[in-house]
Amino acid sequence: MAQTTNVKFYSGSKGDEKPSSILVDGKEKMIVHICEQAVEEDISTGERTRTFRVRTEDGASFVVRQMGEGWTVSPLARTD
Repeated sequence: MAQTTNVKFYSGSKGDEKPSSILVDGKEKMIVHICEQAVEEDISTGERTRTFRVRTEDGASFVVRQMGEGWTVSPLARTD
């Protein structure tokens, strides 16, 4: 289930380029790998949504999705 979260970003020449950590259950988790990233645009409104599938330092995987001005995080099932 998705929950609203705080996301820290690596900011390069384009501003907030990629997430570096997420807050999950009150604990900061460092992102060690971005497995996939996508940008979707709603044709009728022009609103863009950024989505990242990430792995954190403890091996957990999450989907981090931009929702308007905020972000949500959803855990993914472990496959190991």
